[in-house]
Amino acid sequence: MTTVLSTIIALCLLIAIHEFGHFWVARRCGVKVLRFSIGFGKPLLRWTDKKGTEFVLAMLPLGGYVKMLDEREGVVDSHELHQAFNRQSVIRRMLIVAAGPAINLLTAVIIFWGLFVYGQTVILPVVGEVVNGSLADEAGMRVGDQILAIDGNEIATWSDVSSNLANYIGETAKITMTVQTVSINTEQYKTQSSSPRTVEIVVKEWLRDQVENPIQAMGIIPFRPHIDAVIDTIAAGDVADVAGLKVGDRIIAVNDEQITSWIELEQIIQAHPNKPLLMKVQRENEALNLTVVPRKDIRASGKAIGLIGIEADADWPEWLKKEKKYSLIAAWGPAVDEVLSTSLQALDGIYKLITGQISLSNLHGIGTVAVVAGDSADAGFLTFLRFLAFLSITLGVLNLLPIPVLDGGHLLYFLIEMIIRRPVPEKIQMIGFQIGLLIILGIMFLALYNDIIRFWPH
Repeated sequence: MTTVLSTIIALCLLIAIHEFGHFWVARRCGVKVLRFSIGFGKPLLRWTDKKGTEFVLAMLPLGGYVKMLDEREGVVDSHELHQAFNRQSVIRRMLIVAAGPAINLLTAVIIFWGLFVYGQTVILPVVGEVVNGSLADEAGMRVGDQILAIDGNEIATWSDVSSNLANYIGETAKITMTVQTVSINTEQYKTQSSSPRTVEIVVKEWLRDQVENPIQAMGIIPFRPHIDAVIDTIAAGDVADVAGLKVGDRIIAVNDEQITSWIELEQIIQAHPNKPLLMKVQRENEALNLTVVPRKDIRASGKAIGLIGIEADADWPEWLKKEKKYSLIAAWGPAVDEVLSTSLQALDGIYKLITGQISLSNLHGIGTVAVVAGDSADAGFLTFLRFLAFLSITLGVLNLLPIPVLDGGHLLYFLIEMIIRRPVPEKIQMIGFQIGLLIILGIMFLALYNDIIRFWPH
């Protein structure tokens, strides 16, 4: 239910924002708007304002549109000709079309600005384990290495590590990391090495055919402090609650395997979706045996894991935490940088898909969006807001692609019109729109197919 609701909310909200951009600028340019629709298909709600615009909320929230008065789509009364879209100057038409993607990008800037002003505690990127035989292991990374920079880009959080590594997906290259070994056995943050060192990792067509977290693909496991396997919170009605587990219970063993930390417990639960686990529980002075069957949860990569709805009291040491918070004015800078870097990364991914550096199996559809929406909603409101920002950027960037049918295709026609000083012939425009529609439908079906392949086996 969380996945379904969060997906509907995210799509409807961002589509409404996108279409409002077109609507608002059209009104300011004197163009009459006939219909403002969120979704397609049978209308669920509809009303008309005093200016004659019909507002519609339709059944399928997979898109939307703003229908404007236009002589190419029907007869226009002579007294309304000045309000027709096609009668506006090229600049006005470009502004109206560009307003949709622009407001999506602006929305992302505002969300990031709010997150930066609110502030958040982030965890420093310190390596807790290096997988034997992995790329990181072969390059000489060690337990306790803090990642300071990747190819000269300053790194402050694991999110920075992930986004920087993502730039190399599909490439053959040498990744240069600047690291410094720190002590992770005490509560004090003590540098053991007098100066940072360089680690070089060579990748070849990296993750071209795989959908995987870049950090895990490197063989890096982030450091986590020791946490006792004691339940701090239980989600009401979830598996653990139904099975009889209670806050304060200490998990001693699972299927006769001794448990010494929360990480061990978490790994066992995640590895057994829909499979019964016999848990030995210490509850005050009483020893209990309870059977728990983890529910199956699908990750965005398509991997199925088990969850039972419990959390620990994670007490991160102070030396591992960093507060990221900005003033009302200063927050605009990093917010714009975040949107620009994410937009460029999205364009880079599209380029790699077109050139074959990344397999088409990496295309994601509505199924993946739904899974990520559900996961982010479960993680909390701030995480969901961050997801909305990234989705808004994606929507804005994709709509700016120069493909007829998309906003970018319309802008391309208008740009040509400015150069040749006359509109592109309608016949050519229609052919372009038909080709563009085939391209978009092909991409949508391929993305849907990938989602089915990714999630169906589980």
